Amino acid sequence: MSKVDKVWWGDLYFAVTDNESDSLYDGVILPWLSTSRDVMRTLAPARHLSETPKNEEEKQLMLWDLYALSRVNDFFLLPFQNCELSKWKGSAVSMEQYLCFFQQLGLKPFEPKHGDVFSPFHHEIVSVEQSADAAEPISIVRAQWPGLMYGELLFSRSGVRVKGGADFVFKNIAETSTLYFAHRRLMRPTEDLSMGWGSNSQWRTSFRRDYEINGQLFFNVDGNRRLSTKPETNQIDDYGLTVEDRIELCLNRCFIRTDKPHEDLFPYEDRMEFI
Repeated sequence: MSKVDKVWWGDLYFAVTDNESDSLYDGVILPWLSTSRDVMRTLAPARHLSETPKNEEEKQLMLWDLYALSRVNDFFLLPFQNCELSKWKGSAVSMEQYLCFFQQLGLKPFEPKHGDVFSPFHHEIVSVEQSADAAEPISIVRAQWPGLMYGELLFSRSGVRVKGGADFVFKNIAETSTLYFAHRRLMRPTEDLSMGWGSNSQWRTSFRRDYEINGQLFFNVDGNRRLSTKPETNQIDDYGLTVEDRIELCLNRCFIRTDKPHEDLFPYEDRMEFI
């Protein structure tokens, strides 16, 4: 077990989730940031796909450490998911504090603007305005939180409200289907490979790595099953899914228009490339 996994990110996660005071940022986060530079060196190889450790043990430790940091991110994002139906009342950081934390770790925020074209690589659908025109492509209405890049690595997608027609997105599906490769969201079911394991074993979960390299997009690069961008068959697999269904899951990490059971579909081995 690495120092980061054992002492740093896992402990930080429990420190922020257990905090009951009004001083989460000043009382908990700032002291951690004071020594973050040395710890982030262990994650530096993740910034570029070409720098992935050749040693399998080093690579695995890097993926576990990234996952633990992503759990901290999942918690920080909860208050930014507030809507009319549910308000986050727990401990929270402000948007300014959120950005300061991750920028000091070396991550770069990005945020789409109204009218931008929806990109499943960069954007996580939080809510949908269903267009009366079924053929209207998906576009951004507003961002609810920024995305984060770590070099070429996508660390966190930007949460967005979108508008689109039924040829591309269904409101009731895109807002409520299980979001994979995520541990926690405020208003929808989530699933990752840590769930169901004990307090120590859950930290042996690997982070999903997506990369943007010179305009080329790589989804879940550590998956063992490559999905074709032009599937030649509609054969149903053991989970009741076609290749096109799995492509939708791989790109969006959830269903956005496929009306099928969405629990326990195991998309963790699927990968795609757009070159």
